[in-house]
Amino acid sequence: MLLIIALTVLFLTPLFYYLPSAVLAAIIMVAVSGLFDAAEMKHLWKTDKRDLAMLLVTFIATLVLGIEEGIAIGVVLSLILVIYSSTKPHSAELGRLGETRNYRNIDRYIDAKINDEILIYRYDSSLYFANVEHFQETLFSKIEQRGEKLELVILDASAIHTIDSTGIHALNEIVKDLKQRGITFFIAGAIGPVRDKLKTCGIQESMGQENFFFDVSDAVACYKETPERIRKTFSPCQTNV
Repeated sequence: MLLIIALTVLFLTPLFYYLPSAVLAAIIMVAVSGLFDAAEMKHLWKTDKRDLAMLLVTFIATLVLGIEEGIAIGVVLSLILVIYSSTKPHSAELGRLGETRNYRNIDRYIDAKINDEILIYRYDSSLYFANVEHFQETLFSKIEQRGEKLELVILDASAIHTIDSTGIHALNEIVKDLKQRGITFFIAGAIGPVRDKLKTCGIQESMGQENFFFDVSDAVACYKETPERIRKTFSPCQTNV
């Protein structure tokens, strides 16, 4: 089919010169109708209204302004959405499901229980220059909501696959700020490359190797087993990483 179209465009275009405009319009409408997928639009309405809105804007822009302009608007919209989603990724506060070792998003699991003394925060994105401000703002907002009862912040880093120099600086600021407030800071679930980066840049040394854990459950268990009198200095648990 593509070969036939290419040959037609290259060699047979003059034959269409004398066709009435109505015939040419009918040919174009038949060709375009195959590109209009109503079923896909219904699917997007149920699954992703943002993509549906972008499709409709691009479609209308193409009809009103022309093909090149419509495609350009679609590309610009796609870039804007990618930038927005990367600068403001999803994050969640976690709570414990019953007596299990599982910790889940408290907004999705109504049975997830939180401890007033412990804030467990998961950031679902790599940490880099585009989103560090969002990372700090959301974390400190949750810290402020807990008030004076808060004693421990656990960063679930299982979804942080990479971290750049700006992310390193942001973590350093968080570590220093929490130390000044007398709040212990743990990192749980960090993958190998991220742990290597944190070790190289000195964060692991400033926090203490004992404040890194395989998962959130280990971090919580270690903190709860620690006598209250030495929690602020915190060096009781052998590291699990």
